[in-house]
Amino acid sequence: MKRVDVRDLIAGLSVIVIGSFFAIQSFKYDVGTVRAMGPGFFPFALSLIFIFLGFCILVPALISAKQDNEDYVDFQLKELFVVISATVVFALTVRNLGVFISVVCTVAVVSFAGKVSFLGSIALGIVASILCYLVFVLGLGMRIPAWPWSY
Repeated sequence: MKRVDVRDLIAGLSVIVIGSFFAIQSFKYDVGTVRAMGPGFFPFALSLIFIFLGFCILVPALISAKQDNEDYVDFQLKELFVVISATVVFALTVRNLGVFISVVCTVAVVSFAGKVSFLGSIALGIVASILCYLVFVLGLGMRIPAWPWSY
């Protein structure tokens, strides 16, 4: 007997509901047209992409139903906690420590989720911090300190 993949079904429906919520909320602002975009146009376009991605998750869950004897992947609570913790670490440290140190700390925290060596995570953190500095500070002109002594 075949059954629907419940996790993908719930995930797809959740993404669709969140996208729909933000699509409705974007109409509080003037959406405008493609030629004359209003402040609600970009959130509306992003919410449409979000809804589309939700359907991309939902449809395969309904079409490719699994057999009863197929194994499901276990939910990895440790990895979820580590990734959320890394996001919190970055948010709390970026203003005081700067981009370079906070990105290295974030990558070091994320490395606990997998089997990455300490030196590998530090090397990845250095490369990621350089890329973040180039993209966000130099490229986009965001006012984020590079080092603790930058401001």
